[in-house]
Amino acid sequence: MEIEEVIAKIRRIGSLVKNLSRRLDRPRGKQRGTHPDLTFSQARTIWLLDEVESHTMSELAALCSVSRPAATSNVDTLEKLGVIERFADPSDRRVVRIRLTEKGKKWHREHRRHHKQRMARLLQKLSPQERKELASSLEKMYNILSRIDPLPRNSS
Repeated sequence: MEIEEVIAKIRRIGSLVKNLSRRLDRPRGKQRGTHPDLTFSQARTIWLLDEVESHTMSELAALCSVSRPAATSNVDTLEKLGVIERFADPSDRRVVRIRLTEKGKKWHREHRRHHKQRMARLLQKLSPQERKELASSLEKMYNILSRIDPLPRNSS
């Protein structure tokens, strides 16, 4: 298969995954009041901070694939909402680290629960065999793509 064909297929799948992720990340109905209105990048920042104790601004920018000024803007907004906080690194007080607050951890738990429920409803549209095939295909795709461009250790 030609490289251009592979690129086109990756883009098509990427668009589908991106749209699905955004649909799943948007709270609906009554749930909207329990979650701040966040951009996709801000929500991703919270998800990344839940995976590890803390990150520096540069680490967050790299993991979110945004510029450092964009990461700083996200952090500023999230800090105003009270879901994250900045603190001095205990081993080097010149380094500023970012972590979730208790409010941020609660938001993430609720968001993850709602996300899982919405995903389950979508996947119920598939037969058990289709779900099995999808899971197998996604695992194969993950293994192949991670050989091309491995994820940093803290994100998956």
